[in-house]
Amino acid sequence: DIARGTDSGLIDWNGTSIGSLICFASIYESETLESVRDGAELLILCTNDSWFDGTAAMNMHLAQAKMRAVESGRYVVRAANTGISAIIDGQGRTVDELDPMMRDIMVCRVGTTSRMTLYGYVGNMWVYLAMLFVFFMGIGACCKKSQKND
Repeated sequence: DIARGTDSGLIDWNGTSIGSLICFASIYESETLESVRDGAELLILCTNDSWFDGTAAMNMHLAQAKMRAVESGRYVVRAANTGISAIIDGQGRTVDELDPMMRDIMVCRVGTTSRMTLYGYVGNMWVYLAMLFVFFMGIGACCKKSQKND
């Protein structure tokens, strides 16, 4: 009776399309890309960082949320019951933040946009092209080295 969804499951809230990321799925850009390509104008992220307590991983997880904001050009509202809660603008800047384990409320005005970033259009295509470039540069270097040895 349970099957994978057919889209990113956007939330419509008063005419705004919101993409939702859940916990560690936010470290993978594909979840964000799918939401943005489906029309998300704002991203929310709910997470439980309790297993990261006392480690640098809490900050790493927050940094990943900032990357998702930059890639998508969207505000990210990050609610963490044990980690760092934050509101991040579409350029990756922290608008407001709560320390780990802090019980409080943030009230901020967030922006929405339907504008696509270049990354929203091409995704990791540039990474694959860079890998091909390095591969062919390596082959070229090997061929050059073998010609010198002949």
